[in-house]
Amino acid sequence: MQNHASHFRDRVKKAGSGAAVPAEMVEFYDGLFDYLQKQHAFYSASGLLPTLQPHDLPVADKGKHIFSEQSLRLLASGIEPLIRLMAAHHPGMTLEPLRGALEGGALSDFAGAFLTKDAGLLERLALTHKADRDQAVFIITNLLKPFLAALREANAGLVIQPDESRRLCPFCGHYPDMAAIVGVRDGKRFLHCSLCENRWPYRRIACAVCGCEDADKLEFLSREEYPRYRIDLCHACGGYIKTMRLDKFEDADACDLAVENICTPHFDAAALQAGFRRP
Repeated sequence: MQNHASHFRDRVKKAGSGAAVPAEMVEFYDGLFDYLQKQHAFYSASGLLPTLQPHDLPVADKGKHIFSEQSLRLLASGIEPLIRLMAAHHPGMTLEPLRGALEGGALSDFAGAFLTKDAGLLERLALTHKADRDQAVFIITNLLKPFLAALREANAGLVIQPDESRRLCPFCGHYPDMAAIVGVRDGKRFLHCSLCENRWPYRRIACAVCGCEDADKLEFLSREEYPRYRIDLCHACGGYIKTMRLDKFEDADACDLAVENICTPHFDAAALQAGFRRP
């Protein structure tokens, strides 16, 4: 996992860089990235991460398979500091029912439903435990993110480069949050996982949401003042993904797409206003 906190601080300081994080949210994301970094370091140093086999991937297909009692104890260590961070920056939120549910044994159910993208089960779990569904998704996402990033790194030998048609992360099975193109003309395109932060190659001309390759249904929007960014839109499925353009001499591994995603909400707003959506 990259040092998001450091990248974020540098990013918001750069005038004209395209960062559009509301001032009142800068401190929150600064704290969130610190939390993710600390949890990731804790998991990586614990020596308790599961050893996976090729048939265990992608993790999402196995649901709760990776959540042994040992793994759940590791994950549970992140509940209290994350809830405390949320409460400090969003005092109006009622987070105690969700905290009680997660600490009381529902963590495995919530995590399994989230990984398998079972929206109906997530909704039912939230209702059962008198929790807000959107808050639950945010909390589970940020509980799992450093754990899965550390798990991927600990099992790096299993993460092979898939063919360029794979739209979901080959390690955890989750959606990408951003794409990047290295080199403006014939450069390679890759997707960045929104959960475990894996990167994998993807077709240059294809929708990252549905896979459509019909050029007549694909377009991109850009803004002259931010030439490094664009929004790739698909008229076949109505989906979109934000894309960063990297110079061919730039180190693609040094580009922090998790931070870039947070710092470009104005591009999300433009896509949503045009009627497109993210998965």
